[in-house]
Amino acid sequence: MNITSWLSQNRTIASAGGAFLITTAALVYFAIGAWDDYVAAIADYSRKADQLESLSKQTPPPLESTRISLEDSMKAYESELDGLFSRLAKYRIPSFGNIAKAKPSDQPQEFQDVLRKEVTRIKLIAAESQSRIPPNYYLALESFENKPPSIEELPLLARQLTVLDWIAETLLCQRDVILEEFFLSPPLQARKKDLPNVKSLPRENGINQKKPSPIETVAEVRLRFRCTQSVFRKFINTLSGAPSFLVIDSLQVQNSSLEPPRRDAFAASEIPTEGSSMESAKLPVIVGRETLSVSMKIKALEFRDTRSPATSAPVSR
Repeated sequence: MNITSWLSQNRTIASAGGAFLITTAALVYFAIGAWDDYVAAIADYSRKADQLESLSKQTPPPLESTRISLEDSMKAYESELDGLFSRLAKYRIPSFGNIAKAKPSDQPQEFQDVLRKEVTRIKLIAAESQSRIPPNYYLALESFENKPPSIEELPLLARQLTVLDWIAETLLCQRDVILEEFFLSPPLQARKKDLPNVKSLPRENGINQKKPSPIETVAEVRLRFRCTQSVFRKFINTLSGAPSFLVIDSLQVQNSSLEPPRRDAFAASEIPTEGSSMESAKLPVIVGRETLSVSMKIKALEFRDTRSPATSAPVSR
């Protein structure tokens, strides 16, 4: 059978077969091209992934603008840090009186003499303000009334006396204060046990060296007293202006009267009327005239300059 005559007789089948062959050839061509593109994309991805991993392990060179910005930030930080330490230097607690100026051998006796004078002065202040103090009151340093301190105890004791003297004078100069407790806590002996042994600390180049805390608690003073509301308010406000950095660590206040004053406790004549002067008609005290029982602990803090010697400069006092 002649192919030409068969095609002429079966044109539909021939056309369909030709279209199928052409379509198949086109699909094969595009499939081969897509596979080549896929292989090229995989290879390019692997190459760029290797480059990215290699770049991530390298340190990029610093830009000049980045270096200048970093130096400016460091200078600003050091300037702010110097200003902070300069402000904190004002709260350093000095030794009381001239104790530090005396000879080392005379300092224990000098401390005992100064302490005795200050106790006498505080007692006179309490008597003038009609305040009462506990019997055998000795500014929370009773153990040194008849025995001078040791040379090792003097640096801390001299600073603690500065804090104790200021707190006692500030409180007892108020009128009608009843001081029930005034002592130093924890005792000096307990504080010495908690101090680290300098010989056991790691060397300066040691890996596990621990930097000292920038905050030092010089004294913890526990108070228990009774006073009026106005005296308590004035004493609390005065603490914020203390020459030392004082922090109220704990505070308990109890009113002498557990019930508030009645609304009808004041006569109607005490309320000023229209036309009456303020001198003749005073407003009644609506909060009552009760006394307060106060128990509090005050911490005296000092801030160390923990900067390295290369970056820290001595602050003039």
